Amino acid sequence: MKPFAALLRHELLLLLRQNVIGIAVATVVIYAAALYFLPKIYHDTWVPALLMSEIVTMGVLFIAAVVFIEIRQQTVIAFAVTPVPTTTWILAKLTAFTLLSTGAAQALLILQGSFPNGIVVTVAIVLSALLYNQIGFILAVLTGNIRDFFLPLSLVMGLLALSVYWHLGVADSPLFWIIPSYPAMVLLASGATPAPAATLALALLLLLLWNAATFWLCRHVFRTRICSRLGR
Repeated sequence: MKPFAALLRHELLLLLRQNVIGIAVATVVIYAAALYFLPKIYHDTWVPALLMSEIVTMGVLFIAAVVFIEIRQQTVIAFAVTPVPTTTWILAKLTAFTLLSTGAAQALLILQGSFPNGIVVTVAIVLSALLYNQIGFILAVLTGNIRDFFLPLSLVMGLLALSVYWHLGVADSPLFWIIPSYPAMVLLASGATPAPAATLALALLLLLLWNAATFWLCRHVFRTRICSRLGR
């Protein structure tokens, strides 16, 4: 636990030094302003959608931007050659960014006011933040630079957006259940529109499975793209 705690502290300090936390605060302010000018009668529909948008934006883009900086500065290479297990380093980075995304989403939720089913929504926020940070990490390590990042990003974001379209009543299909963002959207929406317990349980199970799968992918792409070059 000591290496993990030390790495987590390092990652949190890095977020502060690189002004990522400041940008996160500004992002919350922007979303809060959109929520403030939104009539109350639309809150049940748009608050879950705004939460999802904020979590996806901060989860995918913020961690990718930092990983690109670390690749350019070869900080990633430095960590890859240390005796600390890669799993520990990845977990510390994901934990730091998940705390940041979760805090931002919870701040937006507090500014919104009362929101029923708070425990389910909080669990959904944490697991969604973790999932999207892992997706951002995978895309950043796979592409290695910003230039090659945008095409896969647009494809992934388009796929994730389908869950928001479902929530807004624009599109619907049973196949949406296989989209990573759909169970997260179901859980977030339950704060405004209660869902059957069986539906919530299925959404939670799928979200946990997606997190487990993406964490395996995080380790796999890091080992194949970074560690394998160094003989680890």
